[in-house]
Amino acid sequence: VPEEGGDELAKLGASFNHMAEELEKAEQRRRDFIANISHELKTPMTNISGYIDGILDGVVPEEKKEQYLQVVSSEVKRLSRLVTHMLEVSRMEADSELALNCQVFDLCESTRLTVLGLEKKINDRNLDIEADFDEGIKVLAEKDGITRVIYNLVDNAIKYSDEGTTIKISIKKQGKKALFCVTDSGKTIPPDEINLIFERFHKTDRSRKSEGLGLGLYLVKSIIGRHGEDVWCESAAGVTSMYFTLPLA
Repeated sequence: VPEEGGDELAKLGASFNHMAEELEKAEQRRRDFIANISHELKTPMTNISGYIDGILDGVVPEEKKEQYLQVVSSEVKRLSRLVTHMLEVSRMEADSELALNCQVFDLCESTRLTVLGLEKKINDRNLDIEADFDEGIKVLAEKDGITRVIYNLVDNAIKYSDEGTTIKISIKKQGKKALFCVTDSGKTIPPDEINLIFERFHKTDRSRKSEGLGLGLYLVKSIIGRHGEDVWCESAAGVTSMYFTLPLA
C-alpha cells in the first residue's frame, strides 16, 4: 500500500507492507521446503525402484545382483537419514517456544564420548584427532541438544576432511563462555556461501562428493540459537573451522 499521508498513516502503511513482505517470504520458504523434500525423496526412491525392477525382471546379471542390492541398501539408509533429520527439524521447530531443559555438564567429556562414537568413520578415512581442551569446562545447556550439535559438527568435519589429515577440536574458556571449535583440512568454502551454510537444505560440496541433506548445520544453528548463543564458520586456504559458544556454569 502507498506509504503516504500523515505520520500515523505512513507508519501504518509501512507496517502493513512489512507484514506482507514477511508473509510472502514465509510462503516462499514453504514452497522451497516442499520442493526440496520432494527432490530429496524422489532421487533415492527412483534409484531403489530402478534397481529392484531390474533384478526382478532378470535384466541384472547374476554376478551384479549383490552390487545392486548394496546400492539399494545405501539408498534406503539415505531415506532413513532424511526422515530422521526431518523429524528432528519438526520437533525443533515445534519446541521452539518451550523452555530449554538445561543442566550443568562437562562439555569436554561430552565431546570425548561423541568423538569415540565416530571412531569407525574417523578410521575409515585415515584421520587423526587432535584435542586441545581446557579441562573441567562445565556449561549450563540442554545436554542432548548440544551432543547433537557436537556430533553434527564433527561428522561434518570427517566428511569434508582430506583423507589422512588431522581434525582439530578445541574447547576453551573465553570470559564467561565456553568456545568450541572443530577444524578440518580440505577445500575452502567460497566466501559467498559462508553465510548460507546454516540455512535449511543448503549444500556446499566444497568440490567433494557429499551425501549430506543440507539439514545438519541448520539443526546446529537452531539448537545453539535456542540457547541464545552464537555459531559461525571461517574458511580460508583449505582450512575450515566451525565455532559455537555456550555459557559457563
